[in-house]
Amino acid sequence: MRSMSYHLRRVSVRRYAARTRMVILNSPNNPSGAAYSARDLAALAEVLVRHPDVVVLTDEIYEHLVYDGFETASIAAVDPRLAPRTITCNGMAKGYGMTGWRIGFAGGPRELIRAIADLQSQNVNAPSTIGQHAAVAALDGPQAYLAERAAAYQARRDLAVARLDAIPGLACHRPEGAFYLFPSCAGVIGKCTPDGRRIDTDFDFVTALLDAEAVATVHGGAFGLSPHFRIAGDRLSTGRCAAPRPGHARLRRAHAAAGGLRLRRQPAIDRRRLSWPGHRRIAADPPALGSPGRSLPARDLQLACGAAAGAAGVRPARYARAC
Repeated sequence: MRSMSYHLRRVSVRRYAARTRMVILNSPNNPSGAAYSARDLAALAEVLVRHPDVVVLTDEIYEHLVYDGFETASIAAVDPRLAPRTITCNGMAKGYGMTGWRIGFAGGPRELIRAIADLQSQNVNAPSTIGQHAAVAALDGPQAYLAERAAAYQARRDLAVARLDAIPGLACHRPEGAFYLFPSCAGVIGKCTPDGRRIDTDFDFVTALLDAEAVATVHGGAFGLSPHFRIAGDRLSTGRCAAPRPGHARLRRAHAAAGGLRLRRQPAIDRRRLSWPGHRRIAADPPALGSPGRSLPARDLQLACGAAAGAAGVRPARYARAC
């Protein structure tokens, strides 16, 4: 698999810094899972310190979900010269699994935090008292379970990446953190599904995937990077068991069917005929796409991607959680 990188590079910051008001860093990142080391951040900071009008916003909500011994870092700590114009954001939803409590927080220069508080107080309700006490309990309580959860997510990541890379036409970056996978589907662009639909873009790919297997993913174009697609892995299971499960057989069928996505001469396409139900469904609110309490286990992940390559056999009731 070719090497893929999703990091903001120093040369890019240098090129655009004079026309930039804010640099936003999300590490580990959604959707790619890429994370910035202290060395990476030091290189960016060397450029940013020469542009005093640029504010830095760093989103570190996935800081506890890192793998392979990766050590997270915060740019204001790496280079304190940036601290007076850096806003550091975090929250309870990801690392602590407290999504429904709706508690987030930020630290930064007093005048910026005061302005944020003024704006927020006029636009949203205040966080609940119960939620705030629960967040304090989580932050002050035992932290050992964070490493245990990260290890479980790493096992899911390793299994999912291996199965994605085994599918012809797909290549998956091994994320350093978070719980997303962001495979490239460049190898299937220009090919056709067995029913004759041509895959011209990653949006075509995820739409065909939704239509064929009722699996909801997000096309890379939504994040400004094509041809990729995002899979949320927070509900995946390693699915380890002594006896084979039906999903394993479907995975084997997906391998065999992957050859169904092939190059083919196509007549001119009438774009007016491309308003299939999938186009409407993929634009719907993602939670509405799945059945309550149902998610796609890791053993079926390859089907999720192999479907657009001609796979079949997954019941329509099986959905991936769209995040």
